[in-house]
Amino acid sequence: MAGRKDSGVLQKFGHGHIDTLGLASVLFVYVVAGAFLAFPTRLAKSAQTAAWTVPIFSGVLCALWLAPLVYVHPRYPGKTIVEITRDLAGKAVAAIFGVFFFVANTGMVCSIARQLCETLTTVVVPLTPITFTLTVVCATGIYLALKGTEILSRLSIIITVATILNVTLSSALTYHAWHIDDIYPLLGPGLPDLAKSYFIGQTMYLELMALGILAPYLRKRSSLGKATLAGTVLSMVMLSLVTLTCLMMFPYPSLTRVHLPFLRTVRIIYLSRFLQRFDAVFVVLWLSAGTLFVAIGAWINSHLIASLTGLGAYRIGVLISGVLILAGAFLPSNIAEAISVHSTVIRTYSLLLLYPWSYTLLVLQLMREKKRKTVGGSGTGREPHGARAGASGDATTRGGGGEEA
Repeated sequence: MAGRKDSGVLQKFGHGHIDTLGLASVLFVYVVAGAFLAFPTRLAKSAQTAAWTVPIFSGVLCALWLAPLVYVHPRYPGKTIVEITRDLAGKAVAAIFGVFFFVANTGMVCSIARQLCETLTTVVVPLTPITFTLTVVCATGIYLALKGTEILSRLSIIITVATILNVTLSSALTYHAWHIDDIYPLLGPGLPDLAKSYFIGQTMYLELMALGILAPYLRKRSSLGKATLAGTVLSMVMLSLVTLTCLMMFPYPSLTRVHLPFLRTVRIIYLSRFLQRFDAVFVVLWLSAGTLFVAIGAWINSHLIASLTGLGAYRIGVLISGVLILAGAFLPSNIAEAISVHSTVIRTYSLLLLYPWSYTLLVLQLMREKKRKTVGGSGTGREPHGARAGASGDATTRGGGGEEA
């Protein structure tokens, strides 16, 4: 392992850097990949006709919750959110948050992977064993994760552009079948019940916590706020558009009983005798986004493993994470159980500890800065060892050139 003992994972792995567009694209893919499964149906069950407003409200809340990370992260170059927590709150607190984040992230990736593969098996490639489909998707995801940060960033940019174009075009081409009057009332079940969907049924926060792992790789630390805002806004708009389109195609309560509503929406698009239906393009994009989602999940887990254990071998962390994801995806007996576990257990209880994390770090950082001012310090936050060269916030964070495996 190269680098000092107090150095972050960037110095240990040395995987290069990503730009603002790359970071925003990775966040976008990680959030939106699950939107083409049971996402609109799940929102319709809780928010009814106001389901399409949940992603918008979630995006605003996520921007507020992630703002402290945008402030704290540049003061600790090359370190993940777990390593920053260790510096500010101690090893015990960092271990608790890190393990909780790892379990929640692994459970979410397992659930989405199972939903994706079982849907492909039953709808797209029938009579194919679920074992084969799941193994191929997970193996491909692990391979992409092993390629490192820059490859994931470039692939995410491609998938992001393709997804935005595909979803926008798909929604526009179904205008003739919209039931616009059926999205009323706008408050759905009423404000008290809707508030539960806005706060407890958070749709994006767990995925956007990936920012705490991606931030050390950003080429210009001063661009962290722009990248976070861009990823959040794009995700918010796409999730809302997908849900709104499904809601106008399958008015409530019909949407609560429709499996894969956006795929069914795309399948009504008939272009011409020669081009046929538009769903063939959508399925390829959907599978690509799902596979990249698994890759990003394994990549995040490998960094969490390194942050918690000090493991300096990147490939070992990816392989461990890949095996756990593959094994966990087989645990649910069917897709209904996978959806239930994801929405009622992982999505709900993970937020109990993740919600206060960012603001806890902000308070601790401000207390540290105030203490340094009191004793005659410079007023800036404590910099990690060897990080004085990056104090400007605009300088490129340098990796330690350590081995990957």
